[in-house]
Amino acid sequence: MATSLRHVSVARALRHPDVSVVIDLSSISHVEKVTYVNEILPMLASLRRTVGLPHWIVVDEAQYFLHQPNEHCIDFELAAYVMSTYQPSQLHPELLKAIESIIVTPLTNPVELQVLARLCGAEEAEPEWGEILGSLGIDEAAVLSRFNGCSNLPRRFTITGRRTSHVRHRAKYLEVPMPEERAFVFTCNGRRFGPPARTLKEFVALQAKLPTPALEGHAQRGDFSRWIRNVFGDEPLAVKIRQVERDFREGRIANLAESLAAPIHQRYQLQQ
Repeated sequence: MATSLRHVSVARALRHPDVSVVIDLSSISHVEKVTYVNEILPMLASLRRTVGLPHWIVVDEAQYFLHQPNEHCIDFELAAYVMSTYQPSQLHPELLKAIESIIVTPLTNPVELQVLARLCGAEEAEPEWGEILGSLGIDEAAVLSRFNGCSNLPRRFTITGRRTSHVRHRAKYLEVPMPEERAFVFTCNGRRFGPPARTLKEFVALQAKLPTPALEGHAQRGDFSRWIRNVFGDEPLAVKIRQVERDFREGRIANLAESLAAPIHQRYQLQQ
């Protein structure tokens, strides 16, 4: 595939070994994103073969772009790809088989757990895998062994803190809706209550309108901090929300809704 004019600047920048390039596609439609990724990945592979750069090609939200058989997108011989996804089940099977190393953050989805256990030949140890991956803390992850089957369980480790402030996605978290399956679903007495929250801005507004029993039930279970950790990956905010939940359970909070909103207002400069 010939390199289009809109990729020339990317290719030029990547010829410098001290330069990394982040391409933000958040402002274009899903169809445009898929088209762009299908164009840029072969170009990057060709560049890597020609000049040895870039050393790594990272695809975020890989499930949206690499779920179809599309051999020209990924050059498996390069061993230069990092795929980030919360749905490994949506990656194409051939791509999954080619992955050599897997690192997992807290995981409770039984479908994704089953896919990973089967991929690693550990179907018989799936319950043990579920217990380990589901119990990972907010600052933990686990390395999965692809080749030792049931004899090698996931190895958990502690993630070191970020060296830079996590600011690039802040506007996205506030305004851009998450997929429906990742929204926060409010419940009251075991039933859904009101619309789900798909952004942090919606979450702040909706939780303030919840009946007290509903709000307190979610806080008792730690649902709010778990959602922020698992969906947004914002560890500092999740830690603060978890502290609010803990303080509430220990009787140190009078206004739970305001206490939950305060860390979000502070971290994202959300207008009150």
